[in-house]
Amino acid sequence: SMTRRWHRFALVFLLLLQASLADDVSTACANMVAAILPGPTENLAAVDAEVDFLVETIGSNGSWPDVDYTDKDDRSWWNTSIHLQRTQLLAIAAFARQSRHFGNASVQRTATHALQHWITADYLNTNWWWNQLGTPRSVGKVLLLLRNDTLFAAAQRIFARTSLDVAAKFTGCNRVWAASVNLFYGCNARNSSHLAAAFKIAQSTVVFEPEQKDEGIMKDFSFHQHGPQLYSGWGYGAIFTANLLAQHIYAQGTQYTMSSAQWELFVNFIVQGQQMATRGPNFDFAASGRLMTYFNTSNRFGVNEGHYHYFAAFTPFPLAFPQFAPPFDTPLGVIFASLLPLARDDRLSLFYNQLIGKSVPAPHFTHFYESDYIVQQEEAFSVSVRMFSNRTINSECVNGENLQGRDLADGVTVMYRTGKEYENVYPVWDWHKIPGTTEHQTGTLNSCSDIHDVQHTAWVGGLAAAWDPTQPGPGGSGIGVMEFVRGHQYTLHLAQSWFFWRDGVLHVGCGLLSNAPYNVTTSLDQRVLASSVVYCHGASPASCVTATVPAETAMQLPADTQWVWHGQVAYLRLADALNAAAALHVSTHTQHGSLAAITQGSPAPLSKPVFALWLDHGVGAHQPRNGSFAYVLTPADTPAAAQAQAASWDPQEVTVLHSTPTLQAACRHSTRTLQVIVWPAAPDREVAPAGSCVGARLAQPGLVQVQTTSASINISLASPQVELQPLQFNVTVLGLSAAVGGCACHIPTQLPLAQQQQPQQHQLVPLRRVAPDQYTLSVVLTSGSTTRCTCPLSSD
Repeated sequence: SMTRRWHRFALVFLLLLQASLADDVSTACANMVAAILPGPTENLAAVDAEVDFLVETIGSNGSWPDVDYTDKDDRSWWNTSIHLQRTQLLAIAAFARQSRHFGNASVQRTATHALQHWITADYLNTNWWWNQLGTPRSVGKVLLLLRNDTLFAAAQRIFARTSLDVAAKFTGCNRVWAASVNLFYGCNARNSSHLAAAFKIAQSTVVFEPEQKDEGIMKDFSFHQHGPQLYSGWGYGAIFTANLLAQHIYAQGTQYTMSSAQWELFVNFIVQGQQMATRGPNFDFAASGRLMTYFNTSNRFGVNEGHYHYFAAFTPFPLAFPQFAPPFDTPLGVIFASLLPLARDDRLSLFYNQLIGKSVPAPHFTHFYESDYIVQQEEAFSVSVRMFSNRTINSECVNGENLQGRDLADGVTVMYRTGKEYENVYPVWDWHKIPGTTEHQTGTLNSCSDIHDVQHTAWVGGLAAAWDPTQPGPGGSGIGVMEFVRGHQYTLHLAQSWFFWRDGVLHVGCGLLSNAPYNVTTSLDQRVLASSVVYCHGASPASCVTATVPAETAMQLPADTQWVWHGQVAYLRLADALNAAAALHVSTHTQHGSLAAITQGSPAPLSKPVFALWLDHGVGAHQPRNGSFAYVLTPADTPAAAQAQAASWDPQEVTVLHSTPTLQAACRHSTRTLQVIVWPAAPDREVAPAGSCVGARLAQPGLVQVQTTSASINISLASPQVELQPLQFNVTVLGLSAAVGGCACHIPTQLPLAQQQQPQQHQLVPLRRVAPDQYTLSVVLTSGSTTRCTCPLSSD
């Protein structure tokens, strides 16, 4: 009958579905096992040597006599967790074909014995991370290799601490970690529905988070964790990406893959967000939060046993047991680099080639308005600026990590050429002279208790201008601004601005005030000493005389120093009137410190030669009153190149038109580019035409760049006053000799950046003629991002 045929069909369909689901479980779990085990090119000599020791020394109860099982309070590097790391190594060696212990029953029994000891003892740490993430992940990985149902049943209480319901309540990186616990559980239980739910929980993080205070991917492709705090780089952002990439690889060929829309968003987050925070093989330390202080150290066998618990945080063998082979020599190396080619996406493969030096970055300028972070990428260099506002968190000190990192968002300004300039310098840094920052020199170390001793201001933001990277010349690419206030009892106030061009950045500070009895300095740089240090002093860049700073020397440079060169970067003094009251100092001394001074690490003394360059603004009777500075970072391969760069930045080419605490403006004459910052308290909001640059009058406080060409005028506008947006914004361009038609404007909305880039977001906006040579543009600014307009010129 029809009913019987239908029942037969339904039964066949159900059997086929069950077979398909079983195949998907088998495929995903086999991919997971393949990730846990080392690849065919991995060198396991160190692992095999340690396994020999572990088999020989394990006790009758499954513990090792040299492991501290009483430790409960070391929150980051937990001494007791060494037992888990060793258990993983034993299981890996027993099942890795390239290990000389492959198939060794004694090694497998030792792994089983060690795992049984941990499950029975159920060691706990005062840090929830270990109990709910690190421990169940480690146990799940070992069980997936051993396939021991008895131990899996015994481990239920360990997995129960991070059930599916619990995992779904986490946010950002922690949710992906928690989901991975359930991936291991689902594979060990051979449970398709549990596995599917775990994948969905992890993939639910691949969205634009609705609020700036949320944790995860922001609308501008930056990443937040622990509130509105930048973590795009090493640490939470990199771990988020590494684990999601690994899970994407597990799911290949199964029903568990991300949707095409999710994958597109995830890839864009990597290449438009995280890739911008890299240079060479490394992440920018300024985008890595407190986790920039992590370090690499190995045990006596050469297996990583560093500050960070890689074996518990990651699944793929190269990440769980990193060897830190060149070029990824330090923890700031892009930890997920080896996974990029495996993801089968050309955009990620291109990023990988950039990391290993086979290609160079494409020119790009990004203002991450959700995170107060600016990056300029060029083929020859990268510049980043890290700020904070009343919308973001400046820094954090957690788990004994980042003890000195109070100033990591105080206008930090760094130029990278190779990306390796700051490798391993942090233990010996003078943390009161982080590059780009202006600080009190108190003579005391920072501490966790004063990490938030700042005043969070609203006037912090940036402008990412419309510019064509295919055109030659130093066209303006962006602006940054920050009202910086350090301290409450003793305060330091500074109006900071940054003018970015394609050959470097001009950093200007105005209105420097301090009521503290301390020296105030501005650090131009502090990095690993990588070359000779050359300076040039004299009446002008064209006539200055070069000299070399001796090794192990600290000295005040001559007052007429025009530039300093070190490590393929030139530091130029610009606008002498702004620097007149500040003395320029340089040091090539070996600096001393320890890991324990900055994080949970060894107190053993460390030393490293360091290049440091700073301006001294004075103290006491000479306390800064409306103090100021202006300097340029620009790439220069040699001292001769530095001399040429100094000539290209002379006042005839780059003119600082205004440098008061409420109005800053600069003109780049060769490209006819005007950049203007008008602060809320500005009594005058007009910049007159000067040289080849037009002028501008702003009706409201804001940031404006105006670039004129023979065919058009390009206007970019932004306002740091995010709380007032949407904001009607008017700018009048002064000194135009040609008539201007309507403007095609890209006006961002509250939509995510990926959607803002669609062509339909362009609007035709009239440019009103208000005087013979004056035209007014009126647009609505939204979301802290930049509105860009192109207005064609005519001869009428």
